Amino acid sequence: MIFIIAFLLIFLSYELSLCIRHDSQFEKYSFPVSVISALLFIIIIPFRAGSVSIHDTDCTRIHTASELNKFEFQTKINFFAVGPGIMTFLKNGWTYVSDEKLQAPVEEFFRDNNVNLILVNNYFFNHPLIINNNEIENILNDTDFVQIRIAGCDSYLLARKDILTAITNYK
Repeated sequence: MIFIIAFLLIFLSYELSLCIRHDSQFEKYSFPVSVISALLFIIIIPFRAGSVSIHDTDCTRIHTASELNKFEFQTKINFFAVGPGIMTFLKNGWTYVSDEKLQAPVEEFFRDNNVNLILVNNYFFNHPLIINNNEIENILNDTDFVQIRIAGCDSYLLARKDILTAITNYK
């Protein structure tokens, strides 16, 4: 398959070069340049395709959501997460507190919205209100919250201690 694509690239680049420029010197070098560039594609693309990506580390949004779906609580969960699409995959009926509504002071926002579960990941730390906010250190070090690691990821949950007693099941 890759050879067919390489052949098409050679042919198209050669034909385009002939259409663009009719200089005899250019025509002399356009075909060899097309062949060399296609051969480079043949060599480079398979190596790039074999490189490690975030999906090889098991730390995807779907993996994180499946780990979160293992929790069952008896109390109402007000869940705060920053980033795209995690709520699409959650099946546990948690109330989502949107990061679009986040406003300073952050600690007060969490308190006013009764946020009792926070997903802490790269998206969280890159949020415009959080990235340069000193309050976040207070929240991360708050003794009312406990860190729960997510298997296979650098991200973790910050859970209020009072909801931990309400865990009915962890699948």
